[in-house]
Amino acid sequence: MQLYRALISREEVQAAETDELIDRIYDGSVDKLFAALLGRKKLSSEQIERLKQLVDVLE
Repeated sequence: MQLYRALISREEVQAAETDELIDRIYDGSVDKLFAALLGRKKLSSEQIERLKQLVDVLE
């Protein structure tokens, strides 16, 4: 019987894929990605507040 396991975690793959997407589609600009996502759907006040809190944590 052979056992296989991943050499890197799911989170590492997701991070690498996200970075590649941002680089390829948005020329490496996270703010362009963010603006594109926000422009596609109306957000509730609660969603806007959660986003503000996320940005505050990054500052």
